[in-house]
Amino acid sequence: MPRAQSTEESSFVKELLDSMVQTVSGNQSFAIPEVVIRKSAHLLEYAFLGLELAVFFLLNNKGKIRFALPFISALVVASIDETIQYFSGRYSSIFDVALDMVGASIAIGLVFLIRKIFKRKKSIS
Repeated sequence: MPRAQSTEESSFVKELLDSMVQTVSGNQSFAIPEVVIRKSAHLLEYAFLGLELAVFFLLNNKGKIRFALPFISALVVASIDETIQYFSGRYSSIFDVALDMVGASIAIGLVFLIRKIFKRKKSIS
């Protein structure tokens, strides 16, 4: 996505969230920093990607899944994404890749945890 479009979308989300928080809290001077919105987007996008990858590998490996498969796949996607941003003149950062991996790891971990709980319940029954 071009820099101008990315900035426009972030600004729109910022204004929307600021308005919602100000309405709920009654504090009209409260404003969420744009950097918080941008970094939260990284975290959430890659949490969804991690969830999708974990479920994909779980379903396509006869129920056997290793943490490394979805993790490495998410790492490759995050690295390619930041590389594309670098060459398109947008800001790119290894910190963003790390944040992306935190989001992916949380979702992958949740899939593992839920799977373990269901396997345990199934073996008890």
